[in-house]
Amino acid sequence: MKMLGRIAGDPALYKPGISFSTVTIRMFDVEIQRLVEQMNQGRISPEELFSIALEIENSAVELSYGTLVKTDDAIYNVLSHRVDK
Repeated sequence: MKMLGRIAGDPALYKPGISFSTVTIRMFDVEIQRLVEQMNQGRISPEELFSIALEIENSAVELSYGTLVKTDDAIYNVLSHRVDK
């Protein structure tokens, strides 16, 4: 939460470290909406949706927090390197 708080405090200090195409982002959004709809219809449980979300997050983390966000914020950078380890 410290990292999120730092970004929320002054978002202009943080830039994407990796660029994602708008098509990729849109496809991701559509898939998440589909999964939420499946949960709302009772086709998957909230636990299954959480598990899928966790897998997605773990995939992003494999890229490393240090590469996802670029900033000169020394505290954020220290925290991101701790997460990466």
